[in-house]
Amino acid sequence: MAKTAIYLLNQKEITDINSKMVMSNLFIKWKEEILKAYDGVEFLEDSHQYFLNGVELEPVSHVIHNFQPEENWDLIAENYARKNKLELETVKRSWLINNKISTNSGTHTHEFGESCFYYYTGQFDKVLPAYKRQIEDGFLIPNSNKEIALSKFWNDLIQMEGVTPMLAETRVHTANIRGLYPYCGTFDLLIYFKFKNGTEGLIIFDYKTNGELTNDYNRKNNKTLLPPFNGLTNEAMSLYTLQLSAYQIPIQKQLNIPILGRRIVWLKDNGTYEIIPTEDKTDELFNVLSTKIA
Repeated sequence: MAKTAIYLLNQKEITDINSKMVMSNLFIKWKEEILKAYDGVEFLEDSHQYFLNGVELEPVSHVIHNFQPEENWDLIAENYARKNKLELETVKRSWLINNKISTNSGTHTHEFGESCFYYYTGQFDKVLPAYKRQIEDGFLIPNSNKEIALSKFWNDLIQMEGVTPMLAETRVHTANIRGLYPYCGTFDLLIYFKFKNGTEGLIIFDYKTNGELTNDYNRKNNKTLLPPFNGLTNEAMSLYTLQLSAYQIPIQKQLNIPILGRRIVWLKDNGTYEIIPTEDKTDELFNVLSTKIA
């Protein structure tokens, strides 16, 4: 792992910072409303299935991929093998292994991110068991460049004026919104933010570990998502834009809690991070999912 400069806050510093954070009446009210409204969801991790009172809800990721054109991956693999003078089986095996490595790495990074939420909000005892051993001399020590990026993000986040982390790894669903396609998803982080003028609201954050978020080829060749989102390029950034808007729908449309924005936290291989705002596609997504009721 390449050496990357990093400054970590220790437990005493974190406790001091948290003692000064804003815990307004709205913060408490909104947090209780979200936890109560979406309680009772059962998640089967191996099969990535959500159930509410025995009824299966479609994952957000599946809903969003309905707006992505189908790809003939067998043909793509054949062309790649031919172009690079490789055996087709070698290509397919390599892609499968790389996908598994990427998925596993993403899972571990998100688990570290959840542990960061507990650690940097002063709930040290709630750090996930697998990561408690990384707490040394009062510091949560990252073990990879992606974890370094997350640590930097959290060091910066809790020192921002007006910011109070609210919830992490929390499920929301649309099962109780009449006339809307029923789906469920889990956002990585929800923060409360209060402007100096007194305006209060929430911001949805989601960690991403992709090597790239955009697709130059698809941008140059005007390859887009399917209608009504054909104004968006067919690439990860566009899918994540819809994903975060899908998380916003139940919080805003059902609970009437104001969402001030949606942010991707792009965790990079060099141990840095970038916060990227996403477009608000909430109303468009709400409208199209309202027409998909059988």
